[in-house]
Amino acid sequence: MFTQTTDLNVAIVSSDAASISDNDIKGANSALDDITTSLVNPLPATAAGGSAITWSSSNTAVISNNGQTVNRPVQSNSPVVTMTATVQRGLITRVKAFTLICPALTD
Repeated sequence: MFTQTTDLNVAIVSSDAASISDNDIKGANSALDDITTSLVNPLPATAAGGSAITWSSSNTAVISNNGQTVNRPVQSNSPVVTMTATVQRGLITRVKAFTLICPALTD
């Protein structure tokens, strides 16, 4: 019984993680390499198969963990931020990372 439940959860979590797409998080932005405004509000918290999703940002000074605060830098480089979705069902966890680029503000 435990093995069947574990195998089922592995399959569901893997499928749920794979199903999260750029369009699910980019919000009004044209693409993930051109983030100028907040991400979708709210970021997905439950996947199609029922797995819970939590989010984290590699640089909260640029994009907050919930994706609602975007601080574009006033400099010549455009920071790369990784938004990581942690997908969990029971004891099974998978992560999916998205690479986002916030273009610097121009004068």
